[in-house]
Amino acid sequence: MLQATGRVVRDRDGLELLVQRRLPVSSATAWEWLTSPRRLKRWAEHVSVIDKQPLDSRPQTRFTANWGPDAAPVTVSLADLDGSTIVYVSHRVASARQAGVSGPALEFTLDRLVAAQAGAAMPAKEAYLPQQPYYERLAMDGDPDAWPAS
Repeated sequence: MLQATGRVVRDRDGLELLVQRRLPVSSATAWEWLTSPRRLKRWAEHVSVIDKQPLDSRPQTRFTANWGPDAAPVTVSLADLDGSTIVYVSHRVASARQAGVSGPALEFTLDRLVAAQAGAAMPAKEAYLPQQPYYERLAMDGDPDAWPAS
């Protein structure tokens, strides 16, 4: 089983699912992998960029996109780190069940990006399904009475 790496944060707006990956490339190159239709074809299943306009004052560091078969809106942010780039993806979820579905989907999508950028084999989607309970529990953290029986 692949180890889940994301987290779920509860704030005043609800639940935010966060997953990140490190790419050994500059942020400009990472931006190209994330937004260029030619590069998206190499790794993205069900991904369409909907707004490449910067969401803050620094160009090419943050944008919104639709990812996944249900075209879920996500925010993608880039951060330079020692000659590489951290890609952060955040997605608002309404429930633990939704976190359990979205978490593994984001992990799978980002691992496809990493594999494509490295020229490696694409991961199998089925390998991510066991991560569902991890994300459901993260979303329910703070309310142990609501946790499903193990």
